[in-house]
Amino acid sequence: MGDFMNIEEAKNKVKASEDYKFLWEQPLILLSLGGSIAYGTNNENSDIDVRGVMFEPVESLIGLSNFEQLERHDKEKDVDAVVY
Repeated sequence: MGDFMNIEEAKNKVKASEDYKFLWEQPLILLSLGGSIAYGTNNENSDIDVRGVMFEPVESLIGLSNFEQLERHDKEKDVDAVVY
């Protein structure tokens, strides 16, 4: 297997990178790595798949907006995040 990012390196990147800061600004319940890094099948072209669950925004709870999920996909920065 090549010298690719392991799961601990991916966790550290999600915790420290400005590219993932938007996640830590949410009222998170659960955040997890998914995809090829979680399965150990990643390669040099793999992104970091982040999945999670958060509390629904207050605006949505009181009917001022709709909320289904928060998504951010940026192929240049290898960001692939979906929080429900």
